[in-house]
Amino acid sequence: MSEEDVENLVIFHHQQWTWILTLPHIQWADFPWPLLSFSSPRRVEDLTLEAVAEYVFAPLTIHQDRALVKDRLKDLIRRWHPDRFEIKYLARVADLHEREMVREGAGIVARILNDLLGKWNDL
Repeated sequence: MSEEDVENLVIFHHQQWTWILTLPHIQWADFPWPLLSFSSPRRVEDLTLEAVAEYVFAPLTIHQDRALVKDRLKDLIRRWHPDRFEIKYLARVADLHEREMVREGAGIVARILNDLLGKWNDL
């Protein structure tokens, strides 16, 4: 992905977070999953440490700004925090099977992000 594509993806994901707040019902594909892709992952198993780390750290290769990446990581942790996510988004996923998939995916993302922050602090 080019630098411009990464920057556009970050903007697109920010807009997606705002957009889903306006929807009465949301589904798996509506979430801006933290992956370097403009489309949603097809399954929970696509949410891997490597894929999320690539997304989180992509701006570092562009801007060479460690503080920017750490702030971005903290923002993502707040967005995907299980308690906050459950209250703000999960109840609006109408399909029960899909709700469980979203819950599992969000939990995986939250754990990965926290692991990445711990590793980042150790550097």
